[in-house]
Amino acid sequence: LGWTEAPVAVNNGGVSGYNGSDDDPTDPDPDDPDDGQPHTYTLSVSDSKAVVQTVDGASGGSYFDSSTSLADFSKDYNGPTFTVNGTAYKYGLKFDSKGYVNFTTSATFNSKVQFWFVRRKSDATTAKIQLIPEGGEATVIATPYDAPADSGVIELQKGKYYTIKQSSAEQALIYVIVTETE
Repeated sequence: LGWTEAPVAVNNGGVSGYNGSDDDPTDPDPDDPDDGQPHTYTLSVSDSKAVVQTVDGASGGSYFDSSTSLADFSKDYNGPTFTVNGTAYKYGLKFDSKGYVNFTTSATFNSKVQFWFVRRKSDATTAKIQLIPEGGEATVIATPYDAPADSGVIELQKGKYYTIKQSSAEQALIYVIVTETE
């Protein structure tokens, strides 16, 4: 046959530049979950001392990377629980010099974070927690003793690696939520 061109015009549906790989050539960010939609991610510690991550309210996922040292609120904080958004938590992630939570935001969607935390000792009045973007300046927040502090909603940069950790003094991270929007 030896044709170098099709003998008739062909409608290929507008596909161009496909390299034959299994990746979806229309997915603007292949690192996002498979469905390519915005998501909500949470991190907390269950009553059975398990670190719990959810994606859109369903258990599972590995969005966050965190230290595994736990704070027991009834033992370490003179109270049995701390309540965030109507849920009581008995445990949190301990932020001593080794404690941390890391995550990377979507390169496609807008992201924001909000987290709750409490300091470990009543006399540690200089206790602070911080959110640090890779290569950027930390947002530092003072930490109260008797009630969980709320970071407030913090807008994040797209496709950026972030770390939450102590700035000074021991404390516990109770709950983290990262929300993506279009």
